Amino acid sequence: MRSLAVALLLAQSSALMAQTSEACVYATCALGISPRLTALDVVRGDAQARVGSLSFLWPRATLVRAFDGDVLAAALARHSVRTRRTAATLTGVGIALVTAGAARAALLHRDAQWSAGLAAAGVGAIGISIPVQFAADAQLSRAVFEFNRRFAR
Repeated sequence: MRSLAVALLLAQSSALMAQTSEACVYATCALGISPRLTALDVVRGDAQARVGSLSFLWPRATLVRAFDGDVLAAALARHSVRTRRTAATLTGVGIALVTAGAARAALLHRDAQWSAGLAAAGVGAIGISIPVQFAADAQLSRAVFEFNRRFAR
C-alpha cells in the first residue's frame, strides 16, 4: 500500500514538473535585472514583472524567492544580499560620520581638525562601500545568469 502511494506521488510530481517546464519558457520565465534609483529589480519574462529587489540601503532576503528551484542561483542571490548588507552598513556609517563631522564643525568652531577627521573617515567609508556595492551587483548578475541557463538549448 505504501509503495503504491509513493508511486502515485512520484507520478504526480513528475507530471507536474513536465507541465511546469513546458509552460515555463524563456519569454515568460527568464529573469533579468532592471535598475532603479534605489535598487536593482529582478524581473521575470518579457512582461518585466518585478519578482525581487536588491536595495542599495536596506536589502532584504526576499530577493532569494525569485530563484526558487535553482540551488546555485539561490545561493548566489543570498551571497549578493549579504554583500549588499555589508556595503549598506559601510554607506550608513559613512553618512553618519560625514553628518557628525559637519554638525560638529557647525556647532563647535574650535578644533576643526576633529570635525574634518570625522568627515574624512565618513568619506572613506563611503568610498570603500562603492566597490562592495558593485560586487553585490555582479553576484546578482551571476545568479540571474545561472537561473537562466535552464533555458539554453
